[in-house]
Amino acid sequence: MADAATIRLAFERYCGRLTAHDASGIAALYAVDAVVEDPAGSTPVVGRAAIEAFYDGALGRVRPEKVELTGPVRVLATGIAAAATLRSTSLRDGVRAQVDIIDVMTFAPDGLITSMQAYWGPDNLTVLDAY
Repeated sequence: MADAATIRLAFERYCGRLTAHDASGIAALYAVDAVVEDPAGSTPVVGRAAIEAFYDGALGRVRPEKVELTGPVRVLATGIAAAATLRSTSLRDGVRAQVDIIDVMTFAPDGLITSMQAYWGPDNLTVLDAY
């Protein structure tokens, strides 16, 4: 079982690689057979290669500027729940927006992410400015 420090570090790396627009670096944090639901309840993305393609596509549409925790990371024996605000800019129309998210992740004993569900929807999206 991964310890709390390992799990926190993996989440910090996830946030850092997201703001660095590093799809392959994000995918490397996941187990080879991991599952992503972003948003939660959407069609699951399964496997590291598919997860990298998912993040590559997302980062091709929006450019994350900052991920800011809005409360403490809650660490359990095998996972975390973390509330965060993501600010980004749409690459299509230049609109800056903020989305409030709760990420729930589970981890393998080696510290790799085995699943991630991002809880957010249209009610959690705020347009900051439009050009």
